[in-house]
Amino acid sequence: MRVGSRTAKVGRRVLAALTLCLITLTATVSAHAQSVTDFAGATYFEHVSLSPNGNLYSMVRFNRDGSSEARIYDRRTLQRVGGLTIPEGMSFTWVEWASDTTILASVSTQLRVEGRKIHLPTARIFSHDIRDRRKPVILFENEERILNTNIRLNRVVDMMPDDPDHIVMGAWRNGDFDLFRVNVETGEAERIAKGRDMTLSWFTDVTGRPSLRFDCATNTCRKINLYTPEDGADPSDTRTRWKLLRSFVQNNSEDDKFMDLQPLGPTANPDEFFVLDGRDEQPRRAVRVYNIRTNEFVETLFEDDRHDVSHALIDPKSRAYMGAQIWRDTIEYVLVDATLQDHLDTLNGYFEGDWNVSFSKIADNGSAALVYASASDEPGAYYIYDFKAKDTKRIARKNRSLHNALEAETEVLDIPVRDGTTLTGYLTVPGKNSKGRLIMMIHGGPEQRDVLDYDRDVQFLASRGYAVARVNFRGSSGYGRAFASAGYRQWGGVMHTDVIDATLWLQKRQDIAGSETCIMGYSYGAYAALLAGALQPQLYTCIVAGGGPSDLNQFLKDERKTHGRNSPQLAYWEKAIGERKADKDLLASISPINLVDRYEDPVLLIHATYDNTVEIDHSKDLEKALNKSGRSVELLELYGGHTHGTWPRSSRVAYLKKLEAFFATHLAPSASDPAKADAP
Repeated sequence: MRVGSRTAKVGRRVLAALTLCLITLTATVSAHAQSVTDFAGATYFEHVSLSPNGNLYSMVRFNRDGSSEARIYDRRTLQRVGGLTIPEGMSFTWVEWASDTTILASVSTQLRVEGRKIHLPTARIFSHDIRDRRKPVILFENEERILNTNIRLNRVVDMMPDDPDHIVMGAWRNGDFDLFRVNVETGEAERIAKGRDMTLSWFTDVTGRPSLRFDCATNTCRKINLYTPEDGADPSDTRTRWKLLRSFVQNNSEDDKFMDLQPLGPTANPDEFFVLDGRDEQPRRAVRVYNIRTNEFVETLFEDDRHDVSHALIDPKSRAYMGAQIWRDTIEYVLVDATLQDHLDTLNGYFEGDWNVSFSKIADNGSAALVYASASDEPGAYYIYDFKAKDTKRIARKNRSLHNALEAETEVLDIPVRDGTTLTGYLTVPGKNSKGRLIMMIHGGPEQRDVLDYDRDVQFLASRGYAVARVNFRGSSGYGRAFASAGYRQWGGVMHTDVIDATLWLQKRQDIAGSETCIMGYSYGAYAALLAGALQPQLYTCIVAGGGPSDLNQFLKDERKTHGRNSPQLAYWEKAIGERKADKDLLASISPINLVDRYEDPVLLIHATYDNTVEIDHSKDLEKALNKSGRSVELLELYGGHTHGTWPRSSRVAYLKKLEAFFATHLAPSASDPAKADAP
């Protein structure tokens, strides 16, 4: 029998407090094999890329003194053969091959303040010919006006695989976002198409000719207009008329943006593009061919019967469709070519088990591929695969400190809920016995999803002895439009009951039964954790909420203030959460800020100072309200933005240390022993 009364909970907390010294001592004696700093990640290599002919690969090395350099290696011997260093105070943002002999390095400067003058971070592209030791060329070197007025001058539109001397880039000039052909040997640029002040991005056809222009229809860029030049028109002529093909919206959740029509690249036909089609009227995101002259989808190349397509492979040289990538639980490919499928089978056999193996780049001549592979208990690494020898060599790990060090195993769950729906979930269990300690981790978005892959927070908590469960509740992405839209205006409805039903189902499992359970999440997951902790306190022992809204009406007001009362941004959130006026009372009833008297469990709030998605006042106001009501609450403020995966390392360390201490106090083994928990 689970004890859910407030009195019993207080007793268990006292017991937990009395044993905290013992827990601390035990942790000291048997220290964790992986430290907090190991999980926070000291990245040594990043931005790995393969040359078009497959003979060389490059990567950026991050040194302990804070400097970095791009290194070039022979892929057969794995020996270093060259590299590129950049001035102090700059950092690499990406490195790519423009040709077999030229690499492009995007570098950015840091924010500087000199007296009252503020220097904003800027991005530029350096071109480096690996055959000689000439000084790297800065692209747009002949355009001083563009260099002086563009902060972000590093957006490549087309690498021009058939023209090794040129690439196509976008840049601001005279207030418009125009398109330029840039010589990578000299840095000189010429304009080939004129954009507008609301132009968002460009796409070129198979010949490198400007073909599609995406313009923001509003300041929020929620609505997108798609244009193409009128038949026979010269796109570089400032008098050219561009005709509107269609308008659509971005699927803008808290943490993700996806255009309903996402071009993947041109086909061999100048009038056609491969696209990911995620329009609302389509059941699932699929790979299709779109004709820009007829404004029609002329062919469906792949559509899964349950899941959204996440990506597609397009041959950069022949412009042929090679296959689709789908996240079911792990990554799967449906490939057109049987030979390529045979090589993928060889790779999957090499890794064994539930690894996620993906092609990052395939050489134009089919000699080699750059492969990225990760698993639920492996942070991931880059490999070179030789097609002829069918040989796989590792070249760089994402996190060397954790390689082969994690013991937790993750299983896929089919979780039944009250209306007969079956949800997909994942349960990660530590290598050592964790009976009595379960953490429900709710993903953000909410139009995102959990997958069977490495998750830092999951593995960190599992290394501390906790079982961690995740569930793809209705409203999650990846399972088609109907599943995602089933979460609209269900923030206190089916999205909430799915989480509750998953918790109850897990607590009845033999290996979890009798456990104490905490619930945590970030972004939408923080809201879901706070709501569950308030409405079903008997199910949980503690709550962790990071960067989430505590007042839904205030959140909508924030969106209105930022983007305008008639903005598509606000319209999206009213569709997802509820209308500001018509649903005001309902939204108030499911806002944690109005439920503080119902909390019985300790609450840890975490919020980044520069969170522009959910203002930090949501956590500050909730902290004040909980304190006023006499509840147990802590607030950890950290430097960074909304996405906690991109915080600086110091914030990641502070975040993980706080999680470790909070759960050690409130989810202690002795407090979760079923015999002791049920004692009178």
